[in-house]
Amino acid sequence: MQLTVKACSFAIMCAVAGVVIKQLRPDYSILIRVAGSVAIASFAITAAEPIIAFIRSLIDSEALGGYGSVMIKALAVAILAELCAGICRDCGETSVALGVELVGKLEILIMALPLLGRLLETVREVLSMG
Repeated sequence: MQLTVKACSFAIMCAVAGVVIKQLRPDYSILIRVAGSVAIASFAITAAEPIIAFIRSLIDSEALGGYGSVMIKALAVAILAELCAGICRDCGETSVALGVELVGKLEILIMALPLLGRLLETVREVLSMG
């Protein structure tokens, strides 16, 4: 809860600073937005540490098979793409944001292809048994 309060307070300060600076020096307001987004992302990474530790323990125990590392990488790609797309939208570059999101989704799909292949093999084996 403390981390959320800190992140929200920081976000509000960045938003207010961005509005004030935009009126005085519009060319500098983007720097405030980018710096704020990066700082909020660091709050999110800090908040996610227990989740990552839990997933790593599952990977170490091999409860997830070989797919735990793929899951962490896919999560990282999704977060990074979303953060970058948000910054692009703030800059007024919606088409660039859509491109970043598309690339992120395609990369996650590429990472998931081996899992999909094994799933289809399993389905094929189950169907041939019956």
